[in-house]
Amino acid sequence: MALTFFNAKELEPNLKVTIQKSGKLGFTAQTAEILSITTSTYFRFAQDDDKTLFMVVSETPGDDAYRAYKAGDYFYLKTAPLFDHLGIVYSKDTVMFDLKRHSVLDEEAGGKVYLMKQRTAKTRKQEKSESATDLTIPGL
Repeated sequence: MALTFFNAKELEPNLKVTIQKSGKLGFTAQTAEILSITTSTYFRFAQDDDKTLFMVVSETPGDDAYRAYKAGDYFYLKTAPLFDHLGIVYSKDTVMFDLKRHSVLDEEAGGKVYLMKQRTAKTRKQEKSESATDLTIPGL
């Protein structure tokens, strides 16, 4: 039996973005580095017929593009109206997206396309609040 090993340097790391409570889309430092984000980078968002969300990264500004802003070492997009329009509730739970490269759509979209897979997590404050209100006694 022969083993085939995977080269960790050749595998794409997990790229993540998070919607902040303000509705801004924030990039992790690793994601920003891999996507080569600068304040001259623009992002467009699209959905397919199945309502799958995609993000397109390019250097081309446009009416349908969001420009990247920088605060300290981090980049973000002013996306609150977009997420409000999509009905994504970001004010209660932490909403994150895992990004997966979807290069088959690059030419059609005019940039590097990433599929956005949504995940939601409770905030620490919510978890503490829920555990504090659960006063049930086990076994009774």
